[in-house]
Amino acid sequence: MKLYKLFQAGWMILTLSACQTVPPMNYDFTPDQVVRSDHKTNGRLQSIEVMLARPEVRTGSITPDDSDMQPIIREWQRALTVSVNRSSMFDSNSDERVKLVVQILEFKHSSLLQLLVGRRITHINSRYIIIKSDTNTVLSSMDIESTGYGMAVQGELNMSIASYNNAVSSNIEKFIAVSNGVKP
Repeated sequence: MKLYKLFQAGWMILTLSACQTVPPMNYDFTPDQVVRSDHKTNGRLQSIEVMLARPEVRTGSITPDDSDMQPIIREWQRALTVSVNRSSMFDSNSDERVKLVVQILEFKHSSLLQLLVGRRITHINSRYIIIKSDTNTVLSSMDIESTGYGMAVQGELNMSIASYNNAVSSNIEKFIAVSNGVKP
């Protein structure tokens, strides 16, 4: 009888703990260090768009499903907007209007072996394209690669979020630095 009650109590605890909601994804891709641009791009920034590249253009896999990438894409666009504004890399007094398009070419997680060791690694390859708005002429295009790390002490979900945050913010930092004339 005691074994039955112990089993019943254990089952109840297990059932109730399974009813917890998944914590919100706290993505924050805004880089800590955004350098002010000495080299202004000739054009007033009209819009920023972040998107997944078409499958035939991708350089590697997109590990999260396309639907799972939507919150990541929204946060990437928000962080890029904040960072570009901080850097003042576009000439706000220019008569030319430009748009910045980011194509995510690759977004992949670390292997199971790396997870077992207690690290989450995210590798990103993206293409930043500056386009003249009125003629849709490409003014510049550059591919930026970055890697982000998360450690096991953060828990698996937080480890993934940390590696995403580090990889995307590093990608944005590198784009701004390269646009400012710094060699990667």
